[in-house]
Amino acid sequence: MLYTPMPIEMIFGDPYSTDQGTEMVIMDHKGVKVLARRNRNTMGHGRIERVLSTDPQDYLNPELAPGTIIHL
Repeated sequence: MLYTPMPIEMIFGDPYSTDQGTEMVIMDHKGVKVLARRNRNTMGHGRIERVLSTDPQDYLNPELAPGTIIHL
């Protein structure tokens, strides 16, 4: 439990912030919706941050693991 009057973004940072040269996008990768972080320095590539699916098998797929570099 964290008791503080400060906003949570000041403590942990804002995960959806675009000031780091990155942008969060929701996209369809191999038929599964994922939340990916697009890096402006590496054109056309991104990193999976989160799987947005209701199918439990999608979470067991190693190709959809968070941190995997994908082609946007």
